Amino acid sequence: MKINNCLWCESGSLLPVAKRKDGIIVVCCQNCRLIMLSEIPENISEDYNKEDYFNGEKISENVGYNENYDLTSPIYLYWQKLLLLTSLRSATYDRFLEIGCATGSLLQMLQEENIPDNEYFGIDISNFAINIAKQKKLNVELVSIEEFRSEKKFDVIFSVETMEHVENLKTYIKSIKENLNENGIFLFYIPSVKIEEIEKYNDDYKPFSVNFEHILYFTKEFIENELSRYFDTSISVYEFSIGSDTSTLGFITKSYEQKELFNELLQCVSKEKIEDEKNKSSEFLFQASVLSAKFGKYQFAESLLEKSCIVCSDPSRTTFFFGLVSFMKGELYKAKQYFLQSFQGKPIENTSLKIFYGIENALLKYNENLIKNIGVGYTVKRKRKLMKILFATYFFRDK
Repeated sequence: MKINNCLWCESGSLLPVAKRKDGIIVVCCQNCRLIMLSEIPENISEDYNKEDYFNGEKISENVGYNENYDLTSPIYLYWQKLLLLTSLRSATYDRFLEIGCATGSLLQMLQEENIPDNEYFGIDISNFAINIAKQKKLNVELVSIEEFRSEKKFDVIFSVETMEHVENLKTYIKSIKENLNENGIFLFYIPSVKIEEIEKYNDDYKPFSVNFEHILYFTKEFIENELSRYFDTSISVYEFSIGSDTSTLGFITKSYEQKELFNELLQCVSKEKIEDEKNKSSEFLFQASVLSAKFGKYQFAESLLEKSCIVCSDPSRTTFFFGLVSFMKGELYKAKQYFLQSFQGKPIENTSLKIFYGIENALLKYNENLIKNIGVGYTVKRKRKLMKILFATYFFRDK
């Protein structure tokens, strides 16, 4: 489908800025500065219903997850859980909706916190992913946010790496606003781009060489200017870069208390500085350390963990966090030692730990019963193949 007008402001002033590796021209709206494809590939939404999209096999070289979604690095979902608990531990923020919940791993992690009266819901447009989430007995629905309506509104709505897939962005944002309580909070995380880097690298800019299912490319300026206007309130946006990869984490809320909580946490990570350190709880230090590791601020993350040891009542949890940081740094053998020390042979009940320890035990023992519990809903053949690849290349190396 050819795009003649901006997918946000409908302006016809679209200027070509680069060509993706699949040959599609990327254009920038001269009015609102949204960057988008000049044409949308046919049947692009059908890819989301295929097992290969989620299991690391990929639909094609540049479409789909790089690894099995249910075997994603534990920190990938762990930071999301810790971020969300900033709100969900509050008595007045108990209804949660995840847009693009995939197979439901994050919903599982949140439910296992056992916070009284909290309700967790997820929606996705992938029939394959929703079927797996239902096998996990999660409260999920096969529907897009554009078509979703709930009789009771939500206190927290969360969107991770979904907005860039959307054709009708305005309807998407409008639906979020309609499903959100007056003082609720919308949190989002998206890959983003920088105009100056597009001008520098043109067709060789990395975001235009991967993830060909992406339709939109967001700049920090677009998010700050356009979404705040649409929600009629200020928006907080934090941009993080690791090498050539840039991402944006932001939130919108009319609640002063929620703004204070999230800005305090994200400013600490962004500036790599703790304000009023003496009065920070171990939970705050944990949250900040995991977020810092997520965004490549490893030295700061480790310093936060060292500070948290002083006030932490659960040393095994601190050890686990040290393992996560080492994992993200690529210090795999060191991470292994931390994880084994944290585990200490205890039964694993928590999904966030199972994501890692399921891999660990399968690799150590190559036990069919353990393997079948990894990647629920995926074929045994593909799980067995994945285990062999992991065994050979992934984690348990002595050096």
